[in-house]
Parts: sequence; C-alpha cells; structure tokens
Amino acid sequence: YVTLSPHRIDAILRAALALNNTWR
Repeated sequence: YVTLSPHRIDAILRAALALNNTWR
C-alpha cells in the first residue's frame, strides 16, 4: 500500500475484526 487513506484503514480494521471473529 502506497497511501494510507482513512477509508483504506477502515477497510483493513474491518477485515481484521472479521478475521478475529472467525479465528475465535
């Protein structure tokens, strides 16, 4: 990722939360 925009960060956080819930 070259630029980190708020939208991109939000998408990454959502993906991380989704993976966390899946692993749980």
